[in-house]
Amino acid sequence: MLIKRNTSYILSLTGIITIFLSLISNIPLQYYIQAKGLLSTEFSKYENLKYGYKMLYPSDWQPEARSDGNIVSFQTCSNDPSGDLLTVTIDLNPGIQPFDVYIQKKISDEKKLYSDLNILKEELTKLGGNPAYRLIYSLQDPVSGDMKIKTHIWTINNNTGYDFSNLVLLKSYSENLPMIQKLIDSFEFIPRMNIDADN
Repeated sequence: MLIKRNTSYILSLTGIITIFLSLISNIPLQYYIQAKGLLSTEFSKYENLKYGYKMLYPSDWQPEARSDGNIVSFQTCSNDPSGDLLTVTIDLNPGIQPFDVYIQKKISDEKKLYSDLNILKEELTKLGGNPAYRLIYSLQDPVSGDMKIKTHIWTINNNTGYDFSNLVLLKSYSENLPMIQKLIDSFEFIPRMNIDADN
């Protein structure tokens, strides 16, 4: 009984501290709760030796390589089509062109693909330590009618294009931000190997 009481006390104290930090810093309480949940999540490591990158993903998500491994998707194991979907796509032919020209072409391609997209944010960022560009927009799912948020982060490494994208329901976008940011931060480029098998 003593151990149980001590555990309850620790959890209660943690809750009090969480609320206190939220109040003094003017940061919404939900972000502290999300961060706390992130700390309890178990992660696995995915490596793609053929295309030279590695990253973390939640252990209860399912990675699936398509084509020859140049498209890898990570989705919640619930197989719910409305759930999180994260995809890394390799562009083997980015061409010899300035980075800003490559990015403008990518943005133009997205606008052609989704005529109703509403751009929410555009910014320079980093992916795997490389200069990158982030595009965030909302769109309506043509099948379900649900409003969703899609994020792309594009970069070029050794004449190969990398597209780190995430698609999530609008209503759950903010609560997924800490998780997605952790996966972005975990993305690293590694030496490529000349192999034929998917990784």
